Amino acid sequence: MSEYVFKKVQKFSAILWPSFLISAITNALFFVFFDPQDLLFLANFSPISAYSMGFLFLWITTALTALTTCYYLRPCHLINKKP
Repeated sequence: MSEYVFKKVQKFSAILWPSFLISAITNALFFVFFDPQDLLFLANFSPISAYSMGFLFLWITTALTALTTCYYLRPCHLINKKP
């Protein structure tokens, strides 16, 4: 595996794995306190669908925040480099 591909896989793993764990914990804590049938915007869905949509929403949100953090961690000379 080339060094470039390895770094890309490592970066995606550093973004997706922690966001997966945090969203799983957050989803579990949220639905411990709130029943999906009691929430107005999820009342038309089955509980499994509500849990899945909540998890996917949280995973996408936490992955975007991790991706934004990785973007802003890049050195300025790489961002401002002119071609």
